Amino acid sequence: MPVNLKKDDMGDVITDFYKSDAPQFKGKSKKKRREMAIAAKLSAEESFDIDPKKHRTARRDAKIGNLARKTTNPGEKAAAERKQKGPKLAFEVTTYSQRDKELKKTKKAMDHRHRTIHKSDPDGDINEQLTFEGWRKKAKKAVEKEVEKRDAGKIARQKLKDKEHHQYVNFLSAPEN
Repeated sequence: MPVNLKKDDMGDVITDFYKSDAPQFKGKSKKKRREMAIAAKLSAEESFDIDPKKHRTARRDAKIGNLARKTTNPGEKAAAERKQKGPKLAFEVTTYSQRDKELKKTKKAMDHRHRTIHKSDPDGDINEQLTFEGWRKKAKKAVEKEVEKRDAGKIARQKLKDKEHHQYVNFLSAPEN
């Protein structure tokens, strides 16, 4: 009996792949069949089903939108505009009052987006978070950390080790420990 990849357990799928005599498994080791079973099960769980009804309506809406924008027949264009759902695009608006209505609908979303972008900056200007003095202090601290990492005594010891090591092994550096 064939295994249903979406409903059956992982163990059942692996066992079925072990026992299968399908041509794609010929010459495959048990380990390879196990990997193939796991991959098949995981990909089946990740897959999604397209709802045919929603897909049909989306295609219909796209077709109507294209008709409303691109047709030269005025009657067909008017019918498509009546059937069209949702707000018009910016370049489709014909009057200022229509444009203002569309902008009012999108203003709330734009304000929310602006607030989330500028959340970390109370002044509202995201580019001016760090002043020159603040940047200078941060740069100075970073340079000091790098200088602290460099130890002259350690470098001298390593050079002496390398010199002694090169007497015996010419092409390798001495180990650091």
